[in-house]
Amino acid sequence: MKKLFILGVFLVVAFCAVNAFASTSQTVNVSATVPTTNGLSVDIHKVIGSAWTTATAINFGTLTWDSTDNIFRPLDGASFVLDVNITENSGTSWTVTHNRSSLVSGSNNIDNNVNVSFVKATTSSESDLEKVSFYNSDGKIFTKETLSDGWLRIYYGIASGSDDASGVTPLGASTVAGTYTGSVTLTLS
Repeated sequence: MKKLFILGVFLVVAFCAVNAFASTSQTVNVSATVPTTNGLSVDIHKVIGSAWTTATAINFGTLTWDSTDNIFRPLDGASFVLDVNITENSGTSWTVTHNRSSLVSGSNNIDNNVNVSFVKATTSSESDLEKVSFYNSDGKIFTKETLSDGWLRIYYGIASGSDDASGVTPLGASTVAGTYTGSVTLTLS
């Protein structure tokens, strides 16, 4: 009886071992869920020469008189950059729209004295999209397809008299004194 019991246990173990190695493949399910994102973020940079620093607003500060060229310039030669990052992965098309409210001081404005340059930026290059006056920057629309594999970068600078957008002129001596304020609104839709 003892021998039969041991033989029975041996047969069960042998049967299980054969069945365990009988299968040649096994499927294991793998999954991951990517949530839908839909957002826009803007990074502001102040640029002086080749140095970029983080900023909280586009503030050219008190301009100084350049007696050589007879124009007003930013004291430190600063320009500003907005990096517009879109996180939208629904698979549908989207646009980002640039709107502005005029740079005014009382009834005066300097919209045609500021350059706005739109570029498509990537980690290794920039491609010019359009360069206009602050005035003409209102309502500019950029699509998902235009910015594919990159992001919208926008440069803002006081006119210098060289390399300015069409219709943009420097701030001359006839510019009315005052603090000029306006705004930029970027909308993802």
